Amino acid sequence: MKDTAARGQIRCEPTTDIARVGLGVAVRAGAPKPDISTPDALKQTLLKAQSIASILESATGYQLLRVFEHLGIW
Repeated sequence: MKDTAARGQIRCEPTTDIARVGLGVAVRAGAPKPDISTPDALKQTLLKAQSIASILESATGYQLLRVFEHLGIW
């Protein structure tokens, strides 16, 4: 949204939250469930993952990038 506002396509004013976006983890059937119980466990799980899929231009993708940044793995 900030990039769009910077290009003058929308007005950038204080925002009001109107929804929440949930994040989830999916694993193959029969695979052990990953440990995501703490930030450190989530970080290790993400670092060990063979792949991570998301649409970065989506609200969820944006949130996922913030999680990566917060965990120091961006």
